[in-house]
Amino acid sequence: MIENSRNNRHGGSGGNRPKKRFQTRVFTANETPGNITNNAIERPNRSRPFSPYAPHTPQRTEGHAVRPTHGSSHGGGHHQSNGPRKMGNFKRSPRISSHRSAPLPKEGFRNVGSSRKKPLDENGVEKLILPPPDVDTVRVIPLGGVEEVGRNMSVVELNNDIFVLDCGFQFTTETDSPGIDYVLPNTEYLEQRKERIKAVIITHGHLDHIGGIPYIMERIGNPPIYTRYLTSLMIKKRNTEFPHLPESNIKVVEPGDRITIGETSVEFFPVTHSIPDAMGVIIETKHGNVIFTGDLKLDQKEGVVAKDEEERWNKISKMNNLFFASDSTNTERPGFSISERQVHQTLEDIIKSTKGRLIIGTFASQFERMIKIIGVADSNNKKIITEGRSIKTNIEIAREAGILKIKDSTIIPAEDIDKYPPDRIVVLATLWLEQQFCPEDIY
Repeated sequence: MIENSRNNRHGGSGGNRPKKRFQTRVFTANETPGNITNNAIERPNRSRPFSPYAPHTPQRTEGHAVRPTHGSSHGGGHHQSNGPRKMGNFKRSPRISSHRSAPLPKEGFRNVGSSRKKPLDENGVEKLILPPPDVDTVRVIPLGGVEEVGRNMSVVELNNDIFVLDCGFQFTTETDSPGIDYVLPNTEYLEQRKERIKAVIITHGHLDHIGGIPYIMERIGNPPIYTRYLTSLMIKKRNTEFPHLPESNIKVVEPGDRITIGETSVEFFPVTHSIPDAMGVIIETKHGNVIFTGDLKLDQKEGVVAKDEEERWNKISKMNNLFFASDSTNTERPGFSISERQVHQTLEDIIKSTKGRLIIGTFASQFERMIKIIGVADSNNKKIITEGRSIKTNIEIAREAGILKIKDSTIIPAEDIDKYPPDRIVVLATLWLEQQFCPEDIY
């Protein structure tokens, strides 16, 4: 059974329990909603903003806490520290209770009066043991990303195959989780069944979908990763920050591909998102299709959906579908957001008409907008100065992928800013400090 009670988001009915961010946790039958250890990554205190690409070597410690070994730390905010702040077991309230879609085996529990010991987890709490699904069962388990922003990871289990959909992490803030940079999904279920995991399918390259790969893949047996070309480049680029890990086995797929993985047929289709090469996946079962779209929005103008979008979704709607999981930010609000076409046109008008020096603050994850800004500046003989490691990294990836094609002289170092008239300079910068944790920055 899956519980998504909103009351637990800020403590719920837990009395004096402190406010905590939403967490996902598969916990045992008799476990109470307190004292649950989650996977967390701890950082030393520092005054500079956190970069997801900052090199560090994570290490596994007791209680699933992962602490980067940055070396000496920096004092920041109103804290001073001579080293990493030791958090110990990072405890949060659980949000997902025991999955009960299948009957419980007798060996998992004892009858009243029995002397057989129950299996316990690292917290000394009784474990729930799930048997493998039978040939008529399709098991879908969300390990993160449900009623929360970030930490996207889901599991589809059927026959002898397990498929993992996305492998992200979730940023936190100093207010909610002091000393913690990001939180990982709980992968204990997968670690116990790693030999049956046939694939990790990544829908797109935002960090809430790929950020957990360096920390999780080795735990679950390093299965092959299936994704599109641009996303594969982003994964490889991020993995260069973790040279101690084995190289990922990445298989590039494209929309329309229909392949067999293990004993299961899988098909891929394109979706519209703020980053190129986003895709959805169709997993075929004997009862019907299990469909995951990843993050998406509709390409539309003034509420009229583009023809190719309408044709694509009409085609999918006519299939034999069993389960459909879709994710779109603010989808509970009626109406449409401003279309990307309108945003791009506005950016182009501003860049062309600005008489002085122009500074644009954006999120590096807004891949298509970043490419549009640079492309318009290039075509109008303006120079681009980039500020922010994530933007510089994504520009390198976009050029390698062939998405961004500009003159080599368009992007100049900041030191050369005085060599050009102000109206020929566009500064493209990432947002800073608390804004680094804004969901739009990574999603």
